[in-house]
Amino acid sequence: MLTDEEKRRIEAEEEYRASVRSRLETRPTSLQSFDQKSDDSSPIYKRDDITITKTLVRFGNQSYPTNSIGSVSVKNADLGKPLSVAVICGFIFYATEHGFFLAVAIIAGLLALAQLWRGQLVIVSNSATHVALVGGTKNLQIIKAAIEKAVALRG
Repeated sequence: MLTDEEKRRIEAEEEYRASVRSRLETRPTSLQSFDQKSDDSSPIYKRDDITITKTLVRFGNQSYPTNSIGSVSVKNADLGKPLSVAVICGFIFYATEHGFFLAVAIIAGLLALAQLWRGQLVIVSNSATHVALVGGTKNLQIIKAAIEKAVALRG
């Protein structure tokens, strides 16, 4: 026989699993999830204020018809400025041994490292090039795959 505490723990685990399943159904995280939805009105991808259907890509208030999208890419953030500041301050610290320049070099280096995980989702449409989103490159790659899927389904 199970005690009341064990029953409550099992019920809590089942509720947690059910909530995870429902979140996964509304937030696809892999390309397999995209294949399950193909009609015009159902979203291929939906998360927060981002909705991607076969006919429309929407980021908040900005919308792009899929038939006008020429290409989609994820560009990594520019590391040039923080790295150049870090190198210059490192040389100045080496020449003067002044601690301020070492601190600036370390901070600039850390900022450059932080930029490695950030990127921009760039959409090239018939009319212009748009930076649609800025964020983590892993999430942007998932969104990019969803947009490519929508464009492919649209034909």
